Amino acid sequence: LEERAARGTTVLLSTHLLDVAGRVCHRLGVLGGGKLRALGTPEEVLAQAGVAATLEDAFLALTGRRE
Repeated sequence: LEERAARGTTVLLSTHLLDVAGRVCHRLGVLGGGKLRALGTPEEVLAQAGVAATLEDAFLALTGRRE
């Protein structure tokens, strides 16, 4: 997937592995409760969530879920 994305191929990836999404995706969306909670680059999603750690932390903050 990383090779295809690097070549400019559009890749639609649905995953719970947020570290993979952060490596492969130029843009990503966070869904929670059937709603789009954030959309943008991995860095923009972290900023929207108000966290600077990991995309998993961003997901938890944006969806209000606990680990």
